Amino acid sequence: KKKKKKKNQFIDQDTVYLAPLRLFNEVNKQYGLPPFDPCPALTAKLEELQKEFEIIAAKKALADSDVAKKRLRIWSVVSCLSGLQMCGFAFLTFPSLSGDYCLGWDVIEPISFFIMQAYVVSWFAYFFYTKREHSLMAWDERQFYKMSKRAYEKRSVDIVRWAELKTEIKKLDLKRREFHIPLE
Repeated sequence: KKKKKKKNQFIDQDTVYLAPLRLFNEVNKQYGLPPFDPCPALTAKLEELQKEFEIIAAKKALADSDVAKKRLRIWSVVSCLSGLQMCGFAFLTFPSLSGDYCLGWDVIEPISFFIMQAYVVSWFAYFFYTKREHSLMAWDERQFYKMSKRAYEKRSVDIVRWAELKTEIKKLDLKRREFHIPLE
């Protein structure tokens, strides 16, 4: 069977070079010559877009770190308040912790039950009022979106332009890979 020669192949006796441009550039590098760029306009545009993207990405990274710090603070406060509630119940329930001020399980059990029922009723009311499921993950996602939007406005990050640049760079990179030019 005779093998078909693909688009970017160079066959030299027993060796098949799949990227002849890369081979050409390696030879040029050994002789101290500049690398050959078959599409300098594409390379220049890609470098220009990457510079702009890096500037926006740096601002976005700062805004994202601010949001991450705020999320950490919020969840730390929520965890501390939950732990404080549990400690309060334990203090009122067990005689060894509260001494003479012990209410005992007979009193704390109905209190715990009614507090839990109040949570359930409030979640149910929240669901009917907002038409959204009440889960901590969904709430966290909504808060993250709001905090990110504020942080991007504060740091003057154009997130739409960032997304456009990302897709343009990806498209140009795919065009560049057609010529088998590795990114430096």
